[in-house]
Amino acid sequence: MAALSAERHPFRRHSLAASLVAMITVVLPAVLHPADSTGISEPPAGVHLQTESATTSWCPDVCDCYNNLQTLDCSQRRLDAVPAHLPGSARRVYLEDNNISEIKAEELARSRRVSQLVLDRNRLSSVNTAVFCTMTSLQELSLAANAIMSFQLSHRVGCVSVALRQLDLSLNLLTTVPVDLSSFAPRLEILDLSCNEITAATLDSSFTQLKSLRQLDLSRNRIHFLSAADLQPLRDIALDLLNLAETELAAIDDEALCPVSDSLKYLSLTGNPLDADNLARVLARYASRTADATRSGNLTTHNTSELSARRGSETLQSAALPLTRLSIGEMSIGNLTVAMLAPFHQLLVLDAAFSDLEWVDSDLFNHLSRLETLHLEAGRITVIDNLSAMKNLRRVYLQQNQLRQVVSLAGLYSLVFIDLSYNRISHIPAFWLNGFRHLQVMYT
Repeated sequence: MAALSAERHPFRRHSLAASLVAMITVVLPAVLHPADSTGISEPPAGVHLQTESATTSWCPDVCDCYNNLQTLDCSQRRLDAVPAHLPGSARRVYLEDNNISEIKAEELARSRRVSQLVLDRNRLSSVNTAVFCTMTSLQELSLAANAIMSFQLSHRVGCVSVALRQLDLSLNLLTTVPVDLSSFAPRLEILDLSCNEITAATLDSSFTQLKSLRQLDLSRNRIHFLSAADLQPLRDIALDLLNLAETELAAIDDEALCPVSDSLKYLSLTGNPLDADNLARVLARYASRTADATRSGNLTTHNTSELSARRGSETLQSAALPLTRLSIGEMSIGNLTVAMLAPFHQLLVLDAAFSDLEWVDSDLFNHLSRLETLHLEAGRITVIDNLSAMKNLRRVYLQQNQLRQVVSLAGLYSLVFIDLSYNRISHIPAFWLNGFRHLQVMYT
């Protein structure tokens, strides 16, 4: 959810001249803004008047206001509560790095236009979605790095945040995946639950209604085991990204990832203590996409020709797997084989760094012809052949292995970077880089 904080404050401070024009000390509010003619009365205590737009409103004195009161920076102000009298024109409100321990519905009652609300690094321990009921324009809600142990969904009739697209609950103390999310945010696209204390990746049935969900981040939790049923609610969801990195996964059911295989473009299993055989079975099952048919008993046929036709169909399906980025680094894999990765023809990035690799099947590269980035660093590889089968290869990372000779770069004219540092290469042939005009080589 880094996008939530990028370029938040296009203007950090008004110039002195602009401030003198924009900020008017109210001495005779009844004269300047008579209530009977404009409907605006004397400003409440603790706020000052800003007249940068035709619609006059108040900027809390604990905030800096920009863009005609559309952007409010109330961060790092040692606030114990959301400032009162937030202007109705506010669209982006930044309240990170304060001491707020509770959010009250009345504090956000006038925030119907707010599309981005950031409450990172406060002292929240419990959040009820009822406080956001009136925020009908809210698209991005960031509650990262608090101490949230409970994220409760309001069952109040009509309490639906129909505009919400991004929900960041990372770096908190949640122990379970929130339930009934579709009743609160039916159009949610990005859900970040990374860096919590979640012990199971079990998704409740409400996820079947999150038709717009594209990214689910469960990394850096304590999941340990992924069952075949955990991700079933996503079987009809066009999920693009699933991050299960560093979740202490010691075992994955062979069919656990099948529900997302039709749509997934990025899968990360990095940094888990998975057995290499378990990983190979999971990826093979993922590629075959037969889990649903097996469960429903559709593969009980004994007709040889029908079975052969089915296998042919599965091969065509595997060829169309949309996965373009696979991260399986920081695990004890040992070898990369054709059986493990050949079905993933669409891969653009393969990351198997720090995986204690000893051997890579050279035939594997014949199946990964679209690959652009290859991470094989920090292993025990002594020889690597057939890189030339991947004509689109642009970046290769082979540092910290046990290579004794340079790898052949024949035909790899898209290559822009290769790292061979910290190997055992003692000699580089004079003709090795012939034809490469812009290639950067790391070699020590």
